Amino acid sequence: ARTLGPFLVGWGASLWRDILTEHAQNRRCAWFIVLLILFFLGGAGLATLPGLSRASLALGWAQCYITLALIFVATAGRGGAPELVCWLSNASYPIYLSHLFFVTPVLAFLPYTPGAFDPMRILAAWAAGLGNSASLILIARAVLGEERARTWLG
Repeated sequence: ARTLGPFLVGWGASLWRDILTEHAQNRRCAWFIVLLILFFLGGAGLATLPGLSRASLALGWAQCYITLALIFVATAGRGGAPELVCWLSNASYPIYLSHLFFVTPVLAFLPYTPGAFDPMRILAAWAAGLGNSASLILIARAVLGEERARTWLG
């Protein structure tokens, strides 16, 4: 029963994609502002609510949909994706496979305080995981060639 709502939202969005795209294009600025405000309010709520409370879990789900809607409104009707987005999409699997090798040492180095929200620790771990994994992929593909690097690193 918990998965019925997300399924229906996705199904509806796929059925009415053309109508939603036209609506998003015609009112892009207004929707973008509304969704951006909701995005930041949701982030503030997630930062202040108790971690596993019902409200926090519900807001987490809502935040996922707000983020998807924000991306949709920002990109609806646009041309092809930018080159960086295409590269990240192409490299997402090897980034996923290698990111823990870089995140784990950063998290071990920066002490965790139970119950404390530490955005710098989170940002440092995120930057280490994405930046170092992306660098590893770039170097491996330059040295080994794309096909061999995909075989060995994903």
